[in-house]
Amino acid sequence: MVDQSVVNYGPLVSTERGDFLSAPFTKEEIRKAMFSVPKIKAPGLDGYNSSFYKMSWDIIGDDICYVV
Repeated sequence: MVDQSVVNYGPLVSTERGDFLSAPFTKEEIRKAMFSVPKIKAPGLDGYNSSFYKMSWDIIGDDICYVV
């Protein structure tokens, strides 16, 4: 159970900011985020680094966006 006195303590996110933060991501935003990751970053848990995703984006981009 959540203690409401703790939830309401301190600064709160405005309704406008909350709407912005909870808005769905666009495919273009996801693509830009992926392509902003340096190529030399270490692989993720799946063993692939960003180079794989960038080079394969035309094939896997829609699937990645669906998962996100």
